[in-house]
Amino acid sequence: MPVYNAGKHLRVCIDSILCQTYSNFEFLIYNDGSTDESDDIIRSYSDSRIKYTSFDTNRGYVLLLNQGIIDSAGEFIARMDADDISHHTRLDEQLAFMEANPLVGICGTWFEHFGSLSGIVKQPTIEEELQLSLFYGTPIGHPTVMMRRLMLEQHSLQYQNDFLYAEDYDLFERASVHFTILNIPKVLLKYRKHPTQVTNLKWKQQYYLAGKIQARRFLRALQDVHTNDIKWMEDFFTGNSLIDENWFPQLDLFKKRILSENIIYPADMLFTAVESLFSSQLKKNMYSFFFNKYYVQKKFNLALLASFLKDKNKPWIFLGKKLSFYFAIKCFLRYHKNYIVNH
Repeated sequence: MPVYNAGKHLRVCIDSILCQTYSNFEFLIYNDGSTDESDDIIRSYSDSRIKYTSFDTNRGYVLLLNQGIIDSAGEFIARMDADDISHHTRLDEQLAFMEANPLVGICGTWFEHFGSLSGIVKQPTIEEELQLSLFYGTPIGHPTVMMRRLMLEQHSLQYQNDFLYAEDYDLFERASVHFTILNIPKVLLKYRKHPTQVTNLKWKQQYYLAGKIQARRFLRALQDVHTNDIKWMEDFFTGNSLIDENWFPQLDLFKKRILSENIIYPADMLFTAVESLFSSQLKKNMYSFFFNKYYVQKKFNLALLASFLKDKNKPWIFLGKKLSFYFAIKCFLRYHKNYIVNH
């Protein structure tokens, strides 16, 4: 469990682990250069199961996640975030599940949001559904995870700092190629929601990195992947496509290649992912392209508006009525202003 300035919620979090019905564990806590009372709170515990490491400077979340895997001695490795609360039977139930399902390398659970948002999150519990969900995002609550050490080591699986803010999605997607990932259909963790979470502060980076992971997951279906394929797909799923007349045939070609060359995914699952994700991502790319092409231009005038209205790709469909109306008004106002100045 990495800790960084989590003093406000840290004690209830630590207590929820130390009070587990399963007691034979080591609790690795890493204080990542906290400047609040986190260090004092952790040191106030005398439980011998706590293995505490404190750093004077901030080392980074991903580094400490990997350090925990390296330092831990157990057959199974559980994750915890410093502001969440584990149900008192969590480790017991996850351990029993892992022992009963030897092909499962990573096990998550359902969880309950509390704080600024409430509600129960029921992640997929059937392998086929979870594999499909990995095309859309992470289907596992990161702090609910228990992992099988041997399988991580066999496949050299660690968190990657290049995917900071989406490091869990990246790891789970790579792991899914090698072994089974499942969720227990039971709420075993309370997941705290608050405005200063990474999800709220770093959503742009998360969106971009998630797009790269989605591209990678689809590219796995291709038999022969070139550098240009990777760039095109990453641009497509991160919303950075440069759209021209050749772009649409290329999009259709990728869809056909993915479906026809695939030998690793169930055909119906991949078809569902392609049909739904490529369609939604097309709209996002078109919105981003037309927004930059028209709406953020510095020179609004009637010529730009005419180009907008004559565009065969119908940009107003993707920008929407409200934004298209504002764009037209800006063009008219700039034209009117220039007319007055010239006359």
